[in-house]
Amino acid sequence: MANVLESVGLLKRIAYWCIIKTGGTYKGILYGIMFAGIILNLLVPAQAVIPLAAFTFGICKALDLGQSKASAGIMLAGAMAALMPLFFFYNPNFAVIPGAASSVYKEQITWVMYFYHNLPNIAWSFFMIFLISKMFKPEKPIDAKAFVQGEYKKLGKISIPEKKSIFVTLLLFAFMLTAQFHKINIGWGFALAGCMMYLPGINIGTEDDIKRIPFSLVFFVTACMAIGVVANVLGFGKILAATVMPLMQNSGEAASLGLVWFMSVAANFLMTPLAIWASFSAPLADLAMSLGIDPRAFFYTIFQGTDQIIMPYEYILVLIYFSFGLITIKDFAKFFSVKMVLNIIFIVVIMVPWWNLIGLL
Repeated sequence: MANVLESVGLLKRIAYWCIIKTGGTYKGILYGIMFAGIILNLLVPAQAVIPLAAFTFGICKALDLGQSKASAGIMLAGAMAALMPLFFFYNPNFAVIPGAASSVYKEQITWVMYFYHNLPNIAWSFFMIFLISKMFKPEKPIDAKAFVQGEYKKLGKISIPEKKSIFVTLLLFAFMLTAQFHKINIGWGFALAGCMMYLPGINIGTEDDIKRIPFSLVFFVTACMAIGVVANVLGFGKILAATVMPLMQNSGEAASLGLVWFMSVAANFLMTPLAIWASFSAPLADLAMSLGIDPRAFFYTIFQGTDQIIMPYEYILVLIYFSFGLITIKDFAKFFSVKMVLNIIFIVVIMVPWWNLIGLL
């Protein structure tokens, strides 16, 4: 589905439009990229990484910024725009966590529920852009408005294939919003929306769009999930519970969630996020219920924890942005180290009180 939206030009049109509306200054570019990421993740959840990576790299090249603070800021803004909306829009990446824990916790998490539970993450996303604007100030003023307007004009008027793709994405959005009524797993919506691109009357998908699907990722995800299954069969869950339970019993909700976060961050140095989600979700959900804590709070915290990295190798989706060669390793480590420290403060100071306020904790 993401491939089709990209090939018909809709993703690029949205990205250029957002930057035009926020102005062509350096800060305007950064905030425009975040707005574009939010819209793209609303249309194709968790599939904005590659389009935004190519888009931000294209801006840096067009403005001849080279390897500089400005380039680092634009590329990092692209990474944040692709990934931060996943913390308030329900997406296939997060779905792995409750899926892995389904043996002990079966309640469905709907799109509306996920958005409501994680509402403060919208402010957190824009705070990341503010942080980037302060940490990576350009050496000279930047004005990209003329370039962006020129590229937007090249796209011409919105085409019929673009209108059809908007129609399909609106149907998907309606499906996700009404999940509490039809009770169908949201995952089916993502799959069927992609298939609809090829139906008679719509027919905007091409053979090339299918060829560009990274089918190897299916086997990679399956292998990572298998790690979790094997770990649970071997008793990893019981070992984890026996180790962590004494620490959590008298610690309170905030300290328990903080411990889950630290476990996820530490494991991320050795395992992929997918493997962590597969291995930790079921035992920690079981542990949460034994402590009288809603497992969903643990799920959200695991998802936040595995997003915290210091070096590029820890998360392949962020590594994509680093691989363009416009961010120095020093700048990369500096930004993500600061982000990591601020994230645990955000969870304890903002998310825990919010979850208490809405009755999740």
